[in-house]
Amino acid sequence: MLKNYYPDVDFKIYMWYNGGYTMGNQYSNFTSAGTAEIFSVAENSEKWTNFKKSKAMADVLATYKFDIVCMQEYFNYKASYEDCTDWNNCKEYIVNNYRGGNDLKFMSLLHAPLRKDGYDVHEVYERTKAGNALILKTTVSEDLIPFGIAVYKALDTDLNSLGDLGQLSPDGTHTQEGLPCLLQTYVALEWLFDKLDMTETVKGNPLRMTKAIYDKISVPGANLGTGVVGGTEEQYSLAQDIAIEAYKEGKKFLEENLK
Repeated sequence: MLKNYYPDVDFKIYMWYNGGYTMGNQYSNFTSAGTAEIFSVAENSEKWTNFKKSKAMADVLATYKFDIVCMQEYFNYKASYEDCTDWNNCKEYIVNNYRGGNDLKFMSLLHAPLRKDGYDVHEVYERTKAGNALILKTTVSEDLIPFGIAVYKALDTDLNSLGDLGQLSPDGTHTQEGLPCLLQTYVALEWLFDKLDMTETVKGNPLRMTKAIYDKISVPGANLGTGVVGGTEEQYSLAQDIAIEAYKEGKKFLEENLK
């Protein structure tokens, strides 16, 4: 999508991933030299290169250079959010083992709400928001991208019928296929446009996820559905509207909570 706006843009994106891990789980993995379930790299390319069971965090920090580190805590799974010790432990490990030579900025990704038997999605959403507020108030996180706000807003629309398992984000994460993926991509782009004082918006963007595009980019992660979750033109337009409003709400949330 970024290439769609700026074909010559220079960017590098890396994702170190273990499914279902809290920050505490991640920290334990870091310190035991455990590898990522999937480490994915996109360097000036639409295509991801996916490394499975092969990259320890210390090796990543010694090999690649970063400007911004985005961390995502699963407050969905926590009965309380009294402190951010795990978040800070991960941050300290990253800082102490990083070999890129530059200062790092840290930010948080607001997770989508878990939907699971025995859980109320609205309560889980509020728990996740409260956890992210705590991150902003008590850690070195300087910013936030509100993916979860967009997913939450979409649950009460006909976008809810889309997704890997026949509904939008039943476990809070798997929105990586087709239109559900673009819903969160739209949020990220609104964030980028705002941070760089660009005049662009995702409203009216014509890109649609197709099987050909999906196959070409090699989407990171274990994909649970067909690979391309479609949608009507009305649904794409709705997703763009939701993403724009979610980013505005997330920006307000950031301003209210950033220490």
